Amino acid sequence: MTRIEVGFTGKDVFGEHIRTAIQNDLSITVQSVRTADVYTTDLPEKDAKKVAEELLTDKITQSYSNKFFSDYDWLVEVGLLNGVTDNTGQAAAEGISDIINKKTTVKTAKLYAIKGKLSEAQVKLICEKLLANTLIQYYTVKKR
Repeated sequence: MTRIEVGFTGKDVFGEHIRTAIQNDLSITVQSVRTADVYTTDLPEKDAKKVAEELLTDKITQSYSNKFFSDYDWLVEVGLLNGVTDNTGQAAAEGISDIINKKTTVKTAKLYAIKGKLSEAQVKLICEKLLANTLIQYYTVKKR
C-alpha cells in the first residue's frame, strides 16, 4: 500500500479553526493544529508520485509526502470505518484512472498534528467530541 499525505505549505486555516474549536468548545489549550489529507492506495510508488503531483496537490499552496508532519506532540488520524462509503476515495480513484489509465481503490483519512502539553485522555476527548463521528469513523492516536 502506498500512502500520500497532502498538506498546506503555508497557513493552515482548517487547522487553526480546529485549534480554536478545541479551545472554545472543550476549554483545552493547544499550541497549534495542522491538517493533511491522507490517500492510501495500492499503486506503485512511481504512479503514486504522478497522481500526487497531477491530481491530489495544489502546487501553489500544498505539498505531499508519505510522512507530511515531523513537528507534533500528538498525531491523530480519522478515517471511515470499513463498510462506510468513501466518496472522496471513489472520486480520487476515478481521477487516477483518468490520469494513469489504471483501476485502483483509494481510502481517505484526515491527519491532525497537534502541538501542546496534553494528556492522552484530553486527546481522546478531542477526537470523540470534535474530530471523529465514532458511529462511522475510526481514529488513531500517536504520541511523539
